[in-house]
Amino acid sequence: MISSATAERRPLRRFTGFPAREEPRPWCATARWQNLYSQRLAFEAALGKPAVWDAMEGRKAARLYLASPFVDIQARERWPEMTAWLIDTQARLRCAWTAVGGVDDVTVDQVD
Repeated sequence: MISSATAERRPLRRFTGFPAREEPRPWCATARWQNLYSQRLAFEAALGKPAVWDAMEGRKAARLYLASPFVDIQARERWPEMTAWLIDTQARLRCAWTAVGGVDDVTVDQVD
């Protein structure tokens, strides 16, 4: 699982929680996404908050993320708060992954 905060010309906007890897087999990536998405209520219950789900249609990847409450990543005086938020969010994501059993072993045969 890769976690990242993005800061472009816009405010710090997201924390990525879905494994950020390009799946060479598009059907497998789709199966994994569908499996996780079908468990979104349990995932979000374990997470403790709703996530943003992005299937990234037409690509070999998908993602989910949590919006950051921070507006400016350049505000160094808030870096301790940002770091605490990232650590807490990462721990929540790991708990949510565990609660639904992850997706690494999901195959296309396991998805309706």
